[in-house]
Amino acid sequence: MPITDPALAQEMRHWRAVKAGAISAAKKTRAEHRAAMEKAREAQRANLAREIDPDGTLAAADPDELDRQVDLLRRARLADASLKGVMARAALREQRQRTDVGAA
Repeated sequence: MPITDPALAQEMRHWRAVKAGAISAAKKTRAEHRAAMEKAREAQRANLAREIDPDGTLAAADPDELDRQVDLLRRARLADASLKGVMARAALREQRQRTDVGAA
């Protein structure tokens, strides 16, 4: 039987996510979760900016260029992580096929 009360459905989705470890119980609302994630994104951008421009000369001279380079580095890191995941899944798939062929 589906839940018809939207507030109850939202509450159940929240606690399922808490139980699964997707969010902590302290971040109950979407707005609070969004605010926490925004803070984490800003910290990540600051870390990447420090990595690109440790002495802060580019930030002072051309902040738009620094933002562009931070975006490029972030995308490159995400693409690298994605590629590593694809390669790991392919290796696992190949390993499973080898063991399946040997078992047959």
